[in-house]
Amino acid sequence: FMIDERGRGGAGPPTGAVPPNFSRAPSRHDHFPRYDEGLRQRIYDCEAKLDAQLRSEDAADDSIIARMTALTSADPDMIFHQLSDFLSDHRWIAARLAKLAAMAAAEPFAKPPVRIFSGGTMGGLILAEVQPIIVSLIIRPFEVAQPADGSVIFTPGHGLTMIVKSGGARIQRYRTSVTPNELAGQFRAATAAPCELVEEAGLNDGDVIRVDQQVESFNVTGGNGDLVMIQLFVQQSSMVPMREYDPVSGKLIRVATANRANSFRQMGLAVLRTFGRRDAAPLFAEALADPDFAMRWQVMREMIALDAHAALPHLTTMAASDPHPEVRAAAGQTLSLIRERLTVSTIAKEAEPCPM
Repeated sequence: FMIDERGRGGAGPPTGAVPPNFSRAPSRHDHFPRYDEGLRQRIYDCEAKLDAQLRSEDAADDSIIARMTALTSADPDMIFHQLSDFLSDHRWIAARLAKLAAMAAAEPFAKPPVRIFSGGTMGGLILAEVQPIIVSLIIRPFEVAQPADGSVIFTPGHGLTMIVKSGGARIQRYRTSVTPNELAGQFRAATAAPCELVEEAGLNDGDVIRVDQQVESFNVTGGNGDLVMIQLFVQQSSMVPMREYDPVSGKLIRVATANRANSFRQMGLAVLRTFGRRDAAPLFAEALADPDFAMRWQVMREMIALDAHAALPHLTTMAASDPHPEVRAAAGQTLSLIRERLTVSTIAKEAEPCPM
């Protein structure tokens, strides 16, 4: 079987020549040598070789992975102190990037054995990860050195960011607050504190930015060159959701689950909904029992989109007894709408003439 066009996760690359009478719509993946078995095997070998090399380096007693493993139960202050030398000494990062670049030069189609991410105007690589600690290289190319993204994000966790190259950018620092009740799981959008801009200043090479991301956040804006940052992030277990604010008004825009595992579950359920897998309805129903209110509501939205009839009894229960008042209110409003549409659909179907 294949998970993607390269056969990752399956039994290796598919073999054989192009099937006779092969015809399909053009694809952006057409440049990949799908039917060149020899080249594909060289690509896999190249990826596997570098992956094994990096894993071997990470297994060394003096590696950043070894240091992170010993700190998984430490508090953020201790983690930042113990890993500060890896942030200030960039030689290990340069060496790793050189290996990735060499592989790309040797096999342009090879996929680097590191996690790549992108969002908004920024992207980067996960250089090292041992939960709950993540070290990332973040880059904003000068081509997108423009005003900051149109929102401010707060999410549970602690971040330490070193500015390697400032690119002439400026930093905008924001702050909000959370109450003891919100920390205990009683977050309400209606009563959420606003966020406010507390500082704007120029960035310099070598600046270090420390934030408690549950109540502090920063955006970067402007500049005339590439912005390069190294970020050390310590994830935090919290009942407070991820919150997105409008930087101008300071008002809350939306909330989402801050739990990484729940984010992956949401993606999985979204895939099932996209594929129309109504037989997966029990999985959606099970996820509706999650203690995270943001997770419950997102799952309900996906379930309604998948099968409104199957979702109806669960939506009815949610509207009547969900622990979160805003979820109950949203479910109640949605329930009226779903019942109305299902009734109209049933009446229209019953009014159809009998086929001859």
